[in-house]
Amino acid sequence: MNYRDLIPEATRGKNTELSAVVDCGTDSNAKKKFELAARRLLAPDTWAGISGKPGAEFLALGSDLQEKPALIKPGSYIRIDIPGPGPKNGGGYDWVVIQDLKRKISDNGEDFVGLTVTPCANPFSTDPSDAHFLEQGSTSTFIILREKKVVSALYFGRNEKINTAVPGIADKLRNTVTGLGAFAGLSEAQWQKLIDGFIS
Repeated sequence: MNYRDLIPEATRGKNTELSAVVDCGTDSNAKKKFELAARRLLAPDTWAGISGKPGAEFLALGSDLQEKPALIKPGSYIRIDIPGPGPKNGGGYDWVVIQDLKRKISDNGEDFVGLTVTPCANPFSTDPSDAHFLEQGSTSTFIILREKKVVSALYFGRNEKINTAVPGIADKLRNTVTGLGAFAGLSEAQWQKLIDGFIS
């Protein structure tokens, strides 16, 4: 299994790749840095503190909708509070679900942990429409990778398209404005700060 197995194929829309890299000097230091970065990645509730303000805030929920589960896994949700008005169908929040999560620890000096999220409906609502400014099929993949003494934090945005298939003119307008801002680089700036923070 390779970390690239986590990254969806780019077939449409906007696609983004970001990275942060640190040379830890020794394998031992790199293993410690990797474990710290992996813990940060797997604790979405801490992401706002890592990436700093202004920016979005994140809350993890289990598939049973309990807040701050001990472990996140495929089927867990992340509620995102983006500055400004949120979508009505999301209860004022954007929502994603963890689509995939993999971890590999090997003897050859290459370890990784990564997760992929995709927009989803508000799990507290009966409205089936995606509660996110991007439509379902858009993905964000975050990976912490150790290659011997080098640790990297990677971000891959794939197949991003603005979600206008929502009820109500206000949400259509909100998603368009938020999506255009993201495409202009606002999301990339936050994700870069986040992955920088993972390995700081």
